[in-house]
Amino acid sequence: MTSDKLSGATFSLYSDSGLSNAVSFVENGEDTYKVVANGTTGAITELTTDDTGAIYIEGLDETTYYLKEISAPIGYNPLLGSLDINIEASYDGLDNNFALADRAG
Repeated sequence: MTSDKLSGATFSLYSDSGLSNAVSFVENGEDTYKVVANGTTGAITELTTDDTGAIYIEGLDETTYYLKEISAPIGYNPLLGSLDINIEASYDGLDNNFALADRAG
């Protein structure tokens, strides 16, 4: 098994375990996506990993999401099934600032 991070993998993020409600995004600067309401003009539901194999998302709610790989880079197989991603807010007590911590379920 390799731990190489792959650029060019495409994923969709869902709000339900049945994978029927894809979360919508708009590009928010270089290599960053922002959550928007479904039906927003220019919104997309597929996200592609950057050159470091990462996807950066802003605006996720504190809940569980389901990540499904749609397509893998040439020479690789996509992941089977989906991954549970739990988003929890952690507060620092200063000016209501908070950071989100994600933990796979």
